[in-house]
Amino acid sequence: MGSLKVIHVVSSTENEASGPSYSVVRLFQSLAKDHDNISLYSLANATAHDGHRLYFKRSNLFYKFGFSWDLLVRIWRSRGDGEKYIFHSHGLWMFPNLVMALLASNSRHILAPRGTLSVWAFKSGNRFFKQLIWWLLQKKIVMSAYAIHVTSALEAKEIRALGYKGIIENIPNGVDVLGKPSYEKELMGSRRLLFLSRIHEKKNVRGLIDAWKVLSCEFPDWSLDIYGPLDSEYASECQDTIDELGLTRVKMRGPVFGAEKSKVFSSAALFILPSFSENFGMVIAEAMSVGTPVVVTRDCGWEHLSEQTGGIVSTNDTPSLIRNLSFMMSKCPSELHAIGSNGYNYVVEELSWSKLSIRMHDLYKQISADM
Repeated sequence: MGSLKVIHVVSSTENEASGPSYSVVRLFQSLAKDHDNISLYSLANATAHDGHRLYFKRSNLFYKFGFSWDLLVRIWRSRGDGEKYIFHSHGLWMFPNLVMALLASNSRHILAPRGTLSVWAFKSGNRFFKQLIWWLLQKKIVMSAYAIHVTSALEAKEIRALGYKGIIENIPNGVDVLGKPSYEKELMGSRRLLFLSRIHEKKNVRGLIDAWKVLSCEFPDWSLDIYGPLDSEYASECQDTIDELGLTRVKMRGPVFGAEKSKVFSSAALFILPSFSENFGMVIAEAMSVGTPVVVTRDCGWEHLSEQTGGIVSTNDTPSLIRNLSFMMSKCPSELHAIGSNGYNYVVEELSWSKLSIRMHDLYKQISADM
């Protein structure tokens, strides 16, 4: 790509429970492995650099908005340095994502919304703030982006519905595969259904608990483990519901990371993500990467999923969750083994970071030819 520089921008990579903290960093690492003109900008408590990773101090002024004087100066100076840039911005609404598109000249802008343009996202959180920023700045930035990077066909459909006419490139997130999984977990007497994600209204944990009320009676040899941060009002409400319903064999266990997280995925007989909205659902790929079969909702961006690729797709209402979970939980160990193995093979073949970074680099080359 010659003198062209590619700058990835994400507001933060500090929250381990956040999907972009993993997926954006690993995409950058995979690209930077073979190309020295790629950098990653993000906010931190202090301005610093680590090779091609640059951290910019978050100012106390408009702190929640992610304002940074140092980042502003950096982008302003790039306007006259004679270089050509592709700014690959991950997420919306925050200062780092806005400033790149508004101030960067002699550049092309690739926007990766990371689920922030979904119908659910628009309706959740601070809706007044989002609507204000959307009409003042964000809509113009979205519609003027040279290309939009999505991670699922569902996300692409939602963006087209907003009226975007430009290039949409569907390149999913990758996942690290540590090796062929073993399946000793299914030979154990107790069989475990796993939820592992943020415990948030969007994830429909209450719907899962309601489904478990029926499933726990039908499958007395199964248990349900719910992993995720427990410090929210919604998590407390979920625990209260479990207590009020008198449910047994269900535990809310808090968050896990790193090797412990992989161990939790590996030891589950079946994984469930009953979300109302996801742009990709990183935890789905993580479960499949260790050979655990999955049940996901059609709002998770995995509408192509089948038993031949690692699991099944449900709608997010409680009766459908009961029906589809019952279908999978009724299977014998060897059948779940086979479905989990199919999922593992799909991840290896389709979601390797090396393969996906080649596709992303090809997009950069396509864009650079038009600069």
